[in-house]
Amino acid sequence: MFVKLTYYDKGTPTLVNLDNVNTIYPVFDTSRGRVSTKIQFNDGTFMNVEESIGDIQKMEQEAKLGLYQDTSYDTASVEELLKESFNRTLRPRIEKNYNQREFHNKQ
Repeated sequence: MFVKLTYYDKGTPTLVNLDNVNTIYPVFDTSRGRVSTKIQFNDGTFMNVEESIGDIQKMEQEAKLGLYQDTSYDTASVEELLKESFNRTLRPRIEKNYNQREFHNKQ
């Protein structure tokens, strides 16, 4: 049974076959201060998703009852993804280097 989930930190939708899942459990991302859900598959691979365990369980139960699941696969544009990546990875380093340089120049 397939359910649509969202990759953690990427925000892109993915279909997951819950029949191939071995374990689902929450994990805490210390670098971002957020909780994600780790899905471990029968073949030993895994993925992190944004939905909680309760949400995934609810989606599975609704799918078994034949209820409709939202299937919007809209994702951010390449420009938005690049901007988000820059703001998350490079901008903090640039600002840190700039602030350090400014501090050293004042002494």
